[in-house]
Amino acid sequence: MLKAFDLTTGAEIMVGDTVNYRGGSGTLAHIERANDSGHDGKVRVTDSHAAYARVFNLRVEDVD
Repeated sequence: MLKAFDLTTGAEIMVGDTVNYRGGSGTLAHIERANDSGHDGKVRVTDSHAAYARVFNLRVEDVD
């Protein structure tokens, strides 16, 4: 199961939570890919295309 975590606090960020980016904010709509060696995780924010998790200060992990 893919989960997103705030890079600063380590808190889990759930789908439906508000995330901030580049002076704006949006709602986390979908977690698409986990971080792994050489690849940053990807997420989707409402009304947006997929973007690297780091843009939203997030890290995505594949947690069992």
